[in-house]
Amino acid sequence: MDTNRGTGVRTAGFTYQADPRTPFVVEPDTMLLWHMDETGNGAVRVLDVARYIHGNASSASTEQPGQFSRGRAKGNIFADQDNGALYFGSSGYTVEFWVKTDPVVNAHTLVGKDSPDGNSNSAEYGVRLLPSGLLRAFMEDTSRTVWKAELQPTVYKVDDNQWHYVAMVV
Repeated sequence: MDTNRGTGVRTAGFTYQADPRTPFVVEPDTMLLWHMDETGNGAVRVLDVARYIHGNASSASTEQPGQFSRGRAKGNIFADQDNGALYFGSSGYTVEFWVKTDPVVNAHTLVGKDSPDGNSNSAEYGVRLLPSGLLRAFMEDTSRTVWKAELQPTVYKVDDNQWHYVAMVV
């Protein structure tokens, strides 16, 4: 299937190759969009093209080939102050990203909003990969009730060193 934005192929899955002449479009309701295509290794700035909530990658971060362009390994990126822009309260929202990972030894937050002190037990929302290969999406509502959905590795394996698109829709 070819479109004016790229080519899609379905062979034991779906592969999409974006047309390099077509820029990614930032939708009006996008709150944060990190392309993760910054060059260089180490503590580089990761730029947001939506609301300018930039971030800093860790000193161990390295530039890698990405799904569409470039990506980061061992990013451990912390966002600048968002002044409440990433608090959604009882509103619906979507968190989406591409990930390529081997099995992990410890649980890793792939994307999420943790508390300012870094305590992952008091995060507002996120998607985590557990050592078992389980993918867990979770969110905390305005009553502080935690809701979660889990994808078992026997159903869909994401820690296989292949690219996977992940979305959490609330």
